[in-house]
Amino acid sequence: MRIAFICGAGLVGGKERQTLASMIQLKNEGHEVFCVTSSWGTSEFTDLLLGNDIAFIKIRIGFISKTINLSSVRMTLHQLLYIPSLWRRYRKALKIFKPQFVIHTNFHHLFLLSPVLGSAKQIFYVHDYFSPAPFYCRLFSFFNRRIDLFIGVSKFITESLTQLGISRVKVDLVYNGISAPILESAAIVESTSFKIGIIGQIGEWKGHHVLIKALAPILRENRNIELHVIGDGGEVYVNSVVALIEEEEIRDQVIFRGRIFELTEIYKCLSIVCVPSLINESFGLAAIEPGFFSIPVICSDLGALPELVENHVSGLVVSANNIDALRESIHQLLDHPQQRLAMGAAAKKRSNELFTIQQSTSNLINTLNRL
Repeated sequence: MRIAFICGAGLVGGKERQTLASMIQLKNEGHEVFCVTSSWGTSEFTDLLLGNDIAFIKIRIGFISKTINLSSVRMTLHQLLYIPSLWRRYRKALKIFKPQFVIHTNFHHLFLLSPVLGSAKQIFYVHDYFSPAPFYCRLFSFFNRRIDLFIGVSKFITESLTQLGISRVKVDLVYNGISAPILESAAIVESTSFKIGIIGQIGEWKGHHVLIKALAPILRENRNIELHVIGDGGEVYVNSVVALIEEEEIRDQVIFRGRIFELTEIYKCLSIVCVPSLINESFGLAAIEPGFFSIPVICSDLGALPELVENHVSGLVVSANNIDALRESIHQLLDHPQQRLAMGAAAKKRSNELFTIQQSTSNLINTLNRL
């Protein structure tokens, strides 16, 4: 197959890493892959494309906004200024690569390119949650007339697409996947310190403050337990989290490890991972990655998270923003090591069956073959 991906990637987040992993796997399986990315933003994504020998072209594709403020208006006008050259370069890229399928990953970019989509089959790979508000219903009605298939990264997302007015016959499910770690991890071991992790961007919507409030009494009671915070975030929220840690008098037991890319380095020392998200997560890599290391997850009940973590089997699902329920779940896994081990084993089995990049790309190819 000849497949083009539209992935602007001014910044590299979960969506961009997932798209890159899909392109690498497809290329390794013998498919021809091409990426259209943005000339705005950092060079991080293009460096990754170069490092993995993925063919690409950079064009002036960015964002437009309906928000009326100086920054948004300036950004939108700047993008509109480059519309003629954007369309010209995109047409040229399609003419050179001649894709059978074009996979869009961002609604801003899909909207900007909609007048020049070409004759290839058009797929919108939906990695984000869109509420059924009037604006998004109108927007997806517009996309529906131009897109051959919508792919959701979770059942939660596929259901949300139907709520936006997309017919179920035009919606399919392909779970995200990661490259399963080659090395076995001794992640769950009895040792002098018990380590609980929270992984990903440090932002209020991720619920770091909720976890700290839930954990604080446990940490004060048992000085052999640590919380490892892996990721980075905005200065204001990070400072508020640090202040909360100081207020709870648990500073010596909370370790900020920064942003780490190597999965084995993240998970090799952890016994439990918490995903106390306060938003409707469209997927949640931090909820499936621990499974590859036999680590159970405690997550909130929002978005796709209850799909990824099978409650009382591969982990525990608790009400979002419920500090007491989160604390009780942590206590449950602390106090019952055999249950924790059994959940970790179930999590590993589930991750290897459903969430490898090989399974994800196989499902994607099967889906494209049905078009």
